[in-house]
Amino acid sequence: MIRIASLAQLPRVHTCAVIINCDTNWYTTLALASCRTRTSLPILLIDCQSTAESRAHFRKISDRLGLEFFWLEWPLRPHGIALDALMAEIPASRVLLVDSDLEIVGEGLVHSIVSALDAEP
Repeated sequence: MIRIASLAQLPRVHTCAVIINCDTNWYTTLALASCRTRTSLPILLIDCQSTAESRAHFRKISDRLGLEFFWLEWPLRPHGIALDALMAEIPASRVLLVDSDLEIVGEGLVHSIVSALDAEP
């Protein structure tokens, strides 16, 4: 887990997976683990003022399982405002939004999506 203070601290990448957590630690853990094992994309986990000691939870998960991802703490905002800020500031050409209760069960899905986007100019 690499803590960053702002989106500007993310390395510039072509495609980045983003998961937003707000007191959904266990669902988000499944989303994070499946994203990490089913894709090769860098992952940004944004925590929006969770009250469940999320940072400690995800630090422990990262340390025990060796999961690499970026961690950013953000204020809780309406969904649209948060997504607008994300899209305006993230140093990535494309963003794969991974809902915090999503489990990626097959390796082919994300690869197919990324390949289709790569084929478009």
